[in-house]
Amino acid sequence: MPIKPLLQNGYIQVGSAFAVSVTTAGSSVILEGQNNNGKILVAFYEGQGKLLELKTFDTASSINAGEVSGAVKAKVMWWNDLNGMKPECAQKIITINQ
Repeated sequence: MPIKPLLQNGYIQVGSAFAVSVTTAGSSVILEGQNNNGKILVAFYEGQGKLLELKTFDTASSINAGEVSGAVKAKVMWWNDLNGMKPECAQKIITINQ
């Protein structure tokens, strides 16, 4: 992983990014954050955009989110915690082939 600067409390810190690989239905995305804390959320949606299921995971280098029947899309998010809900990085979308 590359070294990335992080602005925190007015100071620039240099640290390595932490990567999380999330897999569902045979497809994967990689999220990159500045630490290995927080929660990974995987939201599964059907074709009309209705939320079918929301799964939460502790941060780990590799997560298998499984599959949800009828899901055509999974939105993968990394939040600092479930109380503050601050994103650690941009969300990623997995398109699920039926």
